[in-house]
Amino acid sequence: MPEREYLLIRGRLNRADDFTPRRCGSTAFIHHWPRAEGSDVFVDTISRDGTVLRSEPALIESERVCAPGEETWRVRAYVALDAEAAEVRLRRGGRVLWEIRIPDPPEVRVALEAVPVRGVGAKPSSDRRRGANSDSEDEATSGFPGGKPAVLALDTSEAAEPDLAYVTVVHQWGDGRFRTVHIGPAERTLRIPADQLPGGRECRLIVIYSNGIRSATAATDSFRLEAIGPVLSITRPGDGAQIPEGTPLTLEGLVQDPERPATPREAERLVWTVDGREVGSGPVASVDPLEAGEHTVGLSYRSMDEDALTHRDDSRGSSGTMVRIVVAEATAVPANAWPDRNPFADL
Repeated sequence: MPEREYLLIRGRLNRADDFTPRRCGSTAFIHHWPRAEGSDVFVDTISRDGTVLRSEPALIESERVCAPGEETWRVRAYVALDAEAAEVRLRRGGRVLWEIRIPDPPEVRVALEAVPVRGVGAKPSSDRRRGANSDSEDEATSGFPGGKPAVLALDTSEAAEPDLAYVTVVHQWGDGRFRTVHIGPAERTLRIPADQLPGGRECRLIVIYSNGIRSATAATDSFRLEAIGPVLSITRPGDGAQIPEGTPLTLEGLVQDPERPATPREAERLVWTVDGREVGSGPVASVDPLEAGEHTVGLSYRSMDEDALTHRDDSRGSSGTMVRIVVAEATAVPANAWPDRNPFADL
């Protein structure tokens, strides 16, 4: 038995009840949606003889705009599509705001004409100053703009409403891991930059084509794409920072790991070191005052054994980064290290 198809009607409604449809389509992958309690706007499907087959309240959300008197509302509604349905309409009470004929199911075919290739960049300048060989493949980093895009060739059926037709491209790089990477007109050729695509052993691009009212889906063959891997950066302190002696050190950093979603143990994966000694974990940490002289602050991304996807086999992923700081010898007595005699007592 084929899965039931649901129409998704959405757009914008203004104060004059003018409705502008935007990115309508259909799907078989939804069975429950937020109920629009108290809504006076409904979406109906109508048979050829004018019978109302189904009626669903539309979810109405106000949009914030700056111009006085220009308030608009976002409209979204799902309604089951029956074989007898010939039209769909939007109404407020007995007033029809918009109606359109329901077209035949669209068709779409997609071919991957060019597999994406990951862009490559050099290590940060601070790494090169420490003697890193930026010409070595092992010292390259990934996730940079460039490389070669994925090139998709689309073959779609004629759009029922050319002004409303559009294409959505979703990238899948693992089980249950999806990201929308393109929404736009239904063009014959699409190019998706490689730096927008997380990597994996079995990736594919899924194309969802809407002819303005109904949608169809097609997917490319699987392909392997090099992982971006975790990209670490230390935001504080900066490389070469001068820290007064006796001042506690605040450490701030971040990690971008496109291939793997965050988990409750995410903070444990970020490890801070000072001169090779572990001093804390997480995006923010603090260290007691250091001795005067040069010190090395490092931030590493700890590997978890239970992770199914690892970036350690990707030589171009960044598993650690570091900066050098200088703790300058104090030229004045810190306020919390005055002698026992209060210098203000004689004033």
